[in-house]
Amino acid sequence: MSICKSLLITLIVIAVLYLLNLYVSSSVNPKLNLKYKSEMVDPIREYCCDYYIINRDKITPYELQHIKYPCIFKPNYCDGFAHAVSLVKSPEEAEKYLARSLDKSIIIQEFHPGPYEATVYIRRLPESNETTLYVVERVNPNRNKDKEWLWKSSVSYKYDYFTRHRADLETPEFVSKITEITNRFPEVYLVRYDIRFSSYEELKRGEGFKIIELNEHCSDTRYSHTNTRAKNWEILIEHLYNYYKIGIMNVVSGNGVSFSKFCSTLLNSQIVRAHKCRKYYVYYNMLKKAKKSY
Repeated sequence: MSICKSLLITLIVIAVLYLLNLYVSSSVNPKLNLKYKSEMVDPIREYCCDYYIINRDKITPYELQHIKYPCIFKPNYCDGFAHAVSLVKSPEEAEKYLARSLDKSIIIQEFHPGPYEATVYIRRLPESNETTLYVVERVNPNRNKDKEWLWKSSVSYKYDYFTRHRADLETPEFVSKITEITNRFPEVYLVRYDIRFSSYEELKRGEGFKIIELNEHCSDTRYSHTNTRAKNWEILIEHLYNYYKIGIMNVVSGNGVSFSKFCSTLLNSQIVRAHKCRKYYVYYNMLKKAKKSY
């Protein structure tokens, strides 16, 4: 067999595996594909920090002056791995943010003072609805001094931020509230909420928290650079196993993403969005985080 034929077969195999991976991944939460960040959280708006959308090219200096600062600016379309999520404290900072933004559609979100922040990973198996939930606190050792801190996913370790699994916060009351919120979405089986809250005791009662982000293609944030590498690998393997298990279960049962939507996802997410949003930053940040944690 010639080198050219071997290369061609290798490329075909890689392409087929890539498409199969994308199809199964798109079938984990088939109703959330192709949605903007704001569209994903609209059904649960009452549980979120208040937010609204602006157009980068149409907002006026006068309107920027009347935004309530500090607040969070983040992209509505060019999202991924905490890209361009910024705490903005003045109209001048807002102008600078908009000038460098790749995204025309910007989410402006109320800044929750915390001081506590956590992620809530929820996984449900199709048909049985067997639920697994993990609460992972994002810790800033200096938060008593730094009242306006913001978690930056890919570079958190540079600021001595770290995560820790908080099984004590996974009370029946809190699990019940998160399940109630997740039931607002049709056919959602694995997502992660980023939340802010002011009291551990309130959180245990399923109260006093606000959602700041819904992550569809999410990770299990129990991993941390403070864990052993073996523990991080264990968490990653468990997550990937269940992630693909859910996708395959949906495909086999006929509830996978439709062919037309899969093609739209392939075109939009992997080509159009990747080009417009210069998505290489996502992979760069993932590599930085992986290098530190694994």
